[in-house]
This record gives sequence, structure tokens and C-alpha cells, in this order.
Amino acid sequence: EAVRGRRRMRPLEVTGSAALVGGVVLLLAFGRPGGGRSIDVTVQIIAAVVLLVVAGIGMTASRVRTSRRGSAVVMGTAAGGCFALDALFLKGVANSAGDLDALSAVIDLAGFMVASMIGNLVVQRAYQRAPLRLVLPAVTAADPLTAFVVGRWLLGERLQGGAGSGLAAGIGLAAMAVGIILTTTAGAGAGAGGTRPERG
Repeated sequence: EAVRGRRRMRPLEVTGSAALVGGVVLLLAFGRPGGGRSIDVTVQIIAAVVLLVVAGIGMTASRVRTSRRGSAVVMGTAAGGCFALDALFLKGVANSAGDLDALSAVIDLAGFMVASMIGNLVVQRAYQRAPLRLVLPAVTAADPLTAFVVGRWLLGERLQGGAGSGLAAGIGLAAMAVGIILTTTAGAGAGAGGTRPERG
């Protein structure tokens, strides 16, 4: 967005972007979530229900007219959640690589396709409503965060990074939150900054 607008990145944008990337690295590289159980029908059902809820939030936010920027951030977050869920279903497909005609593999493949389509539709709509710097940080943070929560509570994954893994994950989550706040509030009063006109 800065290149397209022929301007330098604002200090808050640089700081927020660094915090966001650093938080993702801390969460995934140093926290190192792993282990857990395989994806079974219970996990598939719960993931499908979560997908419906996340998609519903994204679609509802797309109807909000009073706060275009706020709704775009919510939509970006919902899209990131959809992308994490499509990764869950894709993991199920990968685990069934030797038996792709099994019912479980078919369900995982369908779940992957639906979650991916919904995520792309929601984020595309969000990009129409607000500048890239507002939407993309929400997508970037929501994807690994949702994956972390889903992996922990649905698959029973644990942090594998040793004694400091919990601290690294906590700092990473906090840095991601700070990064989102900084990048989405930087230059908030400077105008639309590339927002495209609303389409019917």
C-alpha cells in the first residue's frame, strides 16, 4: 500500500508489522506446537460447526454499513480463521494419502474446499471495504492463532519447545495483538488510503 501510494511507511506501521511477524515466529518457532491425535469424525464435525460460526461472523460483518473499517478488520479475522480451518481439513487429507477414497478423506477434502472458498470470498470483500494495511494484519494473525487454538483443543497438541515454550507463546500472542493494533490505527485519520468504492 505504501508503494502504491508513493509514500514512506509510517513508524507505527513498521513497528506494528515487525511486532506481528515477530509474534507469529515466537508462537510457531519457539512455542513449537506439535503431537496430538489424528483427525476423526468428531474433530470433523466440530471443525465444520466452527467454520459455520466463523463464516457467519464474516458474512454478518460484510453487511455492516456504519463502520466499514471495523467490519473489514472483523472480516479479515474471520477469513484468517477459515484459512486455519482449511489447513485442518487439508491435514486430514494428507493423513489419508494412501486411502483417498475413504469417507473420512472425502469429508476432509470437501471441508478444505468449502473453508478455502469461504475464506477467500470474505477476505476479497474485506479488501473492497478497507485498505490493505487494515485487513491483512488481521488475516495474518488470525490464521496461526486459530490454528493454535484448534490444534490445542481439538487435536490435543502440546507445546514442544521446552520450559520456555509457554512464555514464548504468550509473548508471541501479545506481540501479534500489539501488531494488529498498531498497523490498523496508524494513519487512521489520514483518509481512506486506497479504500475502493462500495459495490452493490
